[in-house]
Amino acid sequence: MGSYKISASTGKAPSGNLGFYYEGPVDGSGTWVQVSPNAGNTNNVFVHSVMGSLAVGNYDVGNDKNGYAFLYDIKNKQCIEFKLPNSLTTTLYGIWHNGGDSYTMAGGYTSPEFGKISQAFLVDYNAKTKQQLKVI
Repeated sequence: MGSYKISASTGKAPSGNLGFYYEGPVDGSGTWVQVSPNAGNTNNVFVHSVMGSLAVGNYDVGNDKNGYAFLYDIKNKQCIEFKLPNSLTTTLYGIWHNGGDSYTMAGGYTSPEFGKISQAFLVDYNAKTKQQLKVI
């Protein structure tokens, strides 16, 4: 997991980094999967953590450096936007599968209350209902 750049010589290379993760055996014979949140309208996509059937990360849009978080549903190959209520920016750095549909995620955010000061958070998440259960 992480990010990579396409050579500018391809003619249509997106700006910034593209997110990815590896799926398969440790011998390297698996598949590298590109992750494109926001229908690909992104800059600097980073996949930070993968566990169970979800991956988490963040990205920028155009010149907007606010930062947006996403979950990537590996089974359905689908990005799910993630934002804490009343936040200006949200990032997701880690994810832990608690069993069943339950996950705990770790990240950071800024809000109008805090100005430019970032706050850390943990959130319980249900992958089946796609609901945040509790923010700490």
